[in-house]
Amino acid sequence: MAKFTAASLPSLRGKIYLVTGGNAGIGKATVTALASHGARVYMGARSVQKAEAAIKDIKAVASDADIRILQLDLNNLSSVVAAAKKFKASETELHGLINNAGVMGTEFSMTADGFESQFQVSAITPTQGAVRIVNVSSAGHNIFTLKEGVRLEDTSLKAEGSMTRYGQSKLANILHSKQLNQLYGTKRDVKAHPAEIWTASVHPGTVSTELLNKASGAGPHMVRQVATNVGSFLGLFVNEATGALSSLWAAASPDFQRKDSGGYAVPPGKIGTSSAKSNDMDLAARLWAWTEKALGDKGFL
Repeated sequence: MAKFTAASLPSLRGKIYLVTGGNAGIGKATVTALASHGARVYMGARSVQKAEAAIKDIKAVASDADIRILQLDLNNLSSVVAAAKKFKASETELHGLINNAGVMGTEFSMTADGFESQFQVSAITPTQGAVRIVNVSSAGHNIFTLKEGVRLEDTSLKAEGSMTRYGQSKLANILHSKQLNQLYGTKRDVKAHPAEIWTASVHPGTVSTELLNKASGAGPHMVRQVATNVGSFLGLFVNEATGALSSLWAAASPDFQRKDSGGYAVPPGKIGTSSAKSNDMDLAARLWAWTEKALGDKGFL
């Protein structure tokens, strides 16, 4: 099989995608590739101004790109629900949802909804159904990990380090994808859910992005900047377009097939191996139940 590249994508005319965090980094590269192949893409972003600037950049290389702004703030679940309602009022179909937005290694903080910020942004935001749902995870799910995987009795992890909180949120991405596949994908109860939804979690590779620059919990800014520059020089980091390939493959490539649903995609577009804890379906089911209760108690479900 030929190596997957963005150019490998077929025409996506008539397809509709939503990419959260689509105004920067690999999210922006994902939006660019999808729109360049004819898809209508909704760019989920907190800042309309930043989204407009990103769209201007994209149109400079793809003048006929159909990109629409969907304002949402993943640190505010009311904003997410409002965005979902706005999307449903505008469209009758959604062919792919790429949950790309995230934060990494930030100092401890709680959102107004009462959740630790990295866990809320990456792991417990409610989603709407789609033909394919892609959750952007990281190899960090295995590196920065807790023995129990996800500490459901204390997901805030205030006493732990910022990168441990990050690792927990990225592990939750994978568990969420696997449980989605269990409930609505290839392993679903067909009578209960006739429509099949394919899911994937993805590792984008080690990408030098704004996310890394903001990872204050990973060390002083100067140290992070030097490490990034050295890593880029040695070829240890990939660019943002390359970092988007795993998401694009899982969300839009015909090479991503039914047997791949629920899998962990790695660059440049193939199913890889995730940690043992990420394959703990009992933990996946318990996390799903915890999330439903947490969101239900706050009136979001």
